[in-house]
Amino acid sequence: ADFDPTIPNTPGMAESYKGTQEKAALNLGIYLVDISYAVAYDEIDLAASYYVDGNDLAEYLGEGRIFNQAILRDYGDRIENDSALMQLNEAVVNARMSFKEDKRIRVGTLILSGMFIERLYLATQILTNYPGEDLPEDVKKNILSPVMTSVYKQKEPLSNLVEYIDEIITDDDPRIVYNELIALQGDYEKLSASWDTNDANALALLTDEDFLAIAQRVEKIRGMVIGSGS
Repeated sequence: ADFDPTIPNTPGMAESYKGTQEKAALNLGIYLVDISYAVAYDEIDLAASYYVDGNDLAEYLGEGRIFNQAILRDYGDRIENDSALMQLNEAVVNARMSFKEDKRIRVGTLILSGMFIERLYLATQILTNYPGEDLPEDVKKNILSPVMTSVYKQKEPLSNLVEYIDEIITDDDPRIVYNELIALQGDYEKLSASWDTNDANALALLTDEDFLAIAQRVEKIRGMVIGSGS
């Protein structure tokens, strides 16, 4: 599928996500996926912008050094190492997590939640916005069907994620996103009833109201995370 600049989040929004640890961590996860999406299409300038946002949020959370380690490991050969963004010294590369274990688990779970939401959002947006109704069979087989299969296979990771969140969430935490993820589980249960394990039939689900419910739910959750309502 072609790169679609309207799908990933807008660069330069990090400052607005610093109100709470939860919002910062969720959006750090979103920016990590957006970096990956941009790099995959050699949109290096955009990836660099997302790096700035991600690093800003990671520093806010106290994870700046760990964030830079991950970027260097995954994208050091794609983003120029001599750029101002990637001047990582030995102290950064060899840094160790300074969080206490409980905080580490909490922040990590929130970051993973943001990553899960953004990955699923990317996939559902590709499916719902792919141009043309009368697509060639090779496009359907090679692009859309595998993406649909990937969306369906997120059912089990979603269940795992909900379990992880259930372990860290407190009565004082905002529960809007958590409750919507639980509702998304219900949407997946409905999709299961019409699913055929043959990948070639995955495209039949593109117009299925249960798939559309998943796409709409994911868009709603993602809007809560990146917008003012989360």
